[in-house]
Amino acid sequence: MIITNEHGAWVILLVPVLSVILISGELNFYAVLFLAAALGWFMVYKPAEMLINSFLRNGKSGMLKQQDALYWLPRYGSIALLLSAALLFFSEAWLLIPAGLFIALLFLLMKFVMTSVGYSPLRNFTGTLLLTSGGFLADIFFNGSFTQKGLIASVMNLLFFTISSSFADLKMMELREDVGRIIHARLIIPFFIIFTTAVVFLFALSGYILPLWLLPGFLPLLIHLTADRLGKRREKNFKRLGLTLMIYSILFLVTLPYAIR
Repeated sequence: MIITNEHGAWVILLVPVLSVILISGELNFYAVLFLAAALGWFMVYKPAEMLINSFLRNGKSGMLKQQDALYWLPRYGSIALLLSAALLFFSEAWLLIPAGLFIALLFLLMKFVMTSVGYSPLRNFTGTLLLTSGGFLADIFFNGSFTQKGLIASVMNLLFFTISSSFADLKMMELREDVGRIIHARLIIPFFIIFTTAVVFLFALSGYILPLWLLPGFLPLLIHLTADRLGKRREKNFKRLGLTLMIYSILFLVTLPYAIR
């Protein structure tokens, strides 16, 4: 059975979906069905990625891996398609179809076009957008189209996880002493933070959010990141860092619905 070993990806997938469910007040059977469909498509990701990587490397990634991917991809895909058909049957939210096709196209572009070696801010952002896209899709499913609250929640999830995943990538490169790739991550993270601050300020100025409710999620992450950069608290255990980032994500999930007006 092929399952991604990127534990942080599960958190980035689930938190945006759960936050939109909480904001929409849809704690029911349909929420469970949507979560199941989201997990189904997430399971498709790994064998699809393995086959694409094998194609790009002219089949040099190993026959056994290719066989496993070819075995599990149609099975995961069939389950995901059945669950998606059930979503459309119950919701009649037809906008899910072009939105889903756009996400699939974005995945293919990331794998076939954004293939530069090393850290790529664009690839990092695109990967985070793909994982957090469940929040945008949940908004369509529960409301028939995009809503103000759902969009703001989804954008805040995208920005939060862009910062946290960039931090995690940077620490992984530092722990591996991958010096040639570190500089790009060090430069882009402050930009992500400044951009996020500007977006939060604009949302608050427009009366869409209560920024103080974002602090329990964002502030621990930013303090941890700053302390690490200043050398006050250099994290050397990546598993512990992953657990810490997961706790920050849960705090963000719990407080985000109170921040959306």
